[in-house]
Amino acid sequence: IGEMSIVPIGGYRVHLEAEFTHPLYGRWTERGELDLDTGAQRLALDCVGLRITPEMRTPLTEPFQRIYDKYLPGGLCDIHILIVKEAKQEPDIRVTLVARDMTFTYGNFPYPAEHITGEIEFFTDHFIIKNMQGRHGESTLRFDGIAGGYTRESDFAFRIEIDDMPLDDALRKALDPPNRKVLDSFAPRGKVSA
Repeated sequence: IGEMSIVPIGGYRVHLEAEFTHPLYGRWTERGELDLDTGAQRLALDCVGLRITPEMRTPLTEPFQRIYDKYLPGGLCDIHILIVKEAKQEPDIRVTLVARDMTFTYGNFPYPAEHITGEIEFFTDHFIIKNMQGRHGESTLRFDGIAGGYTRESDFAFRIEIDDMPLDDALRKALDPPNRKVLDSFAPRGKVSA
């Protein structure tokens, strides 16, 4: 912990401001209010310039390790966390990831994307992808959408656009076996936008 100040603002309510640094998770600031009597709180945690690396996976809990493995994130981003909790209720948590120069490889379609910018908002029961864009070689990728949860059964609606995607071995390897078979049967060449 670099700095911390706690100022009483009435009763058992306090205003909190803190700064802390972790070797893996970078420099964070925290500010907000806590009610030490009721447990109510409104806290904002921010990390600007976080570099996501594979070393960050190990300390995560198993559910978050599975999410990491599904998307293989890396690179530079900002993280903003807002926690709002009313007395005797579960907290409402919103995590906003602002990609500044990231990489992702989605496990179900392993076609690596680089130089990604945009935003993902994570809520307790759903997430929203906003104006994400990146590259795969000379191809331009754009995607956004919403998912109603974090399980395989969750509803979702995504839009993915790709410009100038070469019909090459990288695309072939990313396809599942049935679709790879279809691609092989036509043996197309060149580039497509989809």
